[in-house]
Amino acid sequence: MEFLGKWSVVLFAVGLASIMAVQDDLRGARVVAFVLLTVMLVIFGVFFAFGSPWYRTTEGKALLVYMISLMLICLQQTLAILFGTTYPGRVVLSTLLLYGVAVASTWMFMLLIRNQNATRRNVKRLKRQRDEARMKAEMEEELRLQAENEHD
Repeated sequence: MEFLGKWSVVLFAVGLASIMAVQDDLRGARVVAFVLLTVMLVIFGVFFAFGSPWYRTTEGKALLVYMISLMLICLQQTLAILFGTTYPGRVVLSTLLLYGVAVASTWMFMLLIRNQNATRRNVKRLKRQRDEARMKAEMEEELRLQAENEHD
C-alpha cells in the first residue's frame, strides 16, 4: 500500500508540473492528465484482475467490469488524442466499445437489482427468525411461570 501511495504522489507531481509548464495553454496539461488517467486505469485493471479474488463476490465482478469499461473508454479517447480522430478503424472500435459498455452497464444494473433483492430477502428472513425466537422465548417463559404457579 505504501508503494502505491508513493506513486500517487509522483503522478500528482507530474500532473501539477504539466499544468505549470503550459499555463497559457491547458490543452497539453489535459492531454498529460488524460494519458496518466488511462495508464493508471490499465495498471489498476491488471493488478485487480490478476491480483485480487474479484470473482468471489458480486461486487468484485461489478467493479472489474466497471473499471475495464472506463479503461476502454479512456483508451479509445487517448488513441484519438495521440493519433487524431481519423485513425483507421476508429469508428468501428468506438461503436463496438460503446455497445460493450452498454452491455456491461446493463449487466451491472442486473447485478445491483439481484443484490438488492437478496438483501431484502435476507433482512425479512432475519426478522422472521428473530420474531420466531422471541415468540419461542416468550412461550417458554410463560410455560415456566405456569409450572411455578402449579407448584405453589
